[in-house]
Amino acid sequence: MSVGCAVKANNRLSFNAGGSYVFGGQADYRSGSLSNVAGRAGLIFKLGNIQTSNNNHEQLKSRLDAVQDANRTTRNKIRRLKQGTNL
Repeated sequence: MSVGCAVKANNRLSFNAGGSYVFGGQADYRSGSLSNVAGRAGLIFKLGNIQTSNNNHEQLKSRLDAVQDANRTTRNKIRRLKQGTNL
């Protein structure tokens, strides 16, 4: 069984930790034994240029507006077709 978690401190830094337990006891090898419990901890530091979320937000907003315009146009075409056939 194992557990772990991670925390994003900011855009560049994240921490993580985990642990595990192996049921059935320790494994014995001739040169020693392995514990049934293990743990680890680490950090991630991102290097280089990091895109800001504002730029991504603006791109998504622009794409959403384009899709909404296309949907509006399609709805108008469907309405005109229904009026022409008296549906």
